[in-house]
Amino acid sequence: MKVKTIKFVHLLIPISGFIPKTATREKLITAIRCALNGETIISTSLIKTLRRQIIFEHVSEIGNQKNSISKKELTILKNLAQGKSNKEIAETLLISQRTLEYALTRI
Repeated sequence: MKVKTIKFVHLLIPISGFIPKTATREKLITAIRCALNGETIISTSLIKTLRRQIIFEHVSEIGNQKNSISKKELTILKNLAQGKSNKEIAETLLISQRTLEYALTRI
């Protein structure tokens, strides 16, 4: 019996982005066209997930450190980690969106 050996060639293929397997056919086609044009493709759901993870890690670090962050700022960060919008957070804390944005830049 003759056995064939298959050699795999490792190619350096640049990655143009990420699209979830649950994407619709239209989104997949659009993503392929964008990739062919040299654009980067990242789904908004992935960006939101990554943003929440980064904020959550930051909040955890802050909680472990004795830092000059106020309780209100910590509450803001926790709300962001939960995926709430600036408008929702401002309404919850009874402050204006501008005040919230100022607090975020301070953090």
